[in-house]
Amino acid sequence: QNADTPCVDFVGVHVWPDDWNFPGTSFQKQFIKQRIESVATALPNGRKPFVLEEFGKTVYSTETNEVKLNAGGGRRTPTRVEYFKAGYEVSEAAATDGTLAGTMFWHWYDRGVGPGKYGVQSHDDVFPVIVEHAKTMNQISNTPTECPV
Repeated sequence: QNADTPCVDFVGVHVWPDDWNFPGTSFQKQFIKQRIESVATALPNGRKPFVLEEFGKTVYSTETNEVKLNAGGGRRTPTRVEYFKAGYEVSEAAATDGTLAGTMFWHWYDRGVGPGKYGVQSHDDVFPVIVEHAKTMNQISNTPTECPV
């Protein structure tokens, strides 16, 4: 309802299960679904785009079971991969239904910078999951992947 003002361009939600002490992808999936339903009810007929803005999964350097180097020199973070896949599963279904306009994970770092507890680098094992999701969202929205010159 707060978003139903002319001053607001879109509706966004953040999902931080680690910070909220709700571990597990089931909470994340349910939270995203509930927010999508709330926005669809409050702003029917897609009056404003809904975006899954900030979400992610913390990975600390001390989590030796979560931070192992992969063949490309990035990190293997199996739990983070599960969280991203779960968030994207819900998002892609909602995008197909027309109730979600896009997603933005937090936070992409260039190689040699960061990565911080939420940081993702292009050589981490979660990055191909992000790339595949972007391709799927482009297909759902009929967004061109190349611009003719």
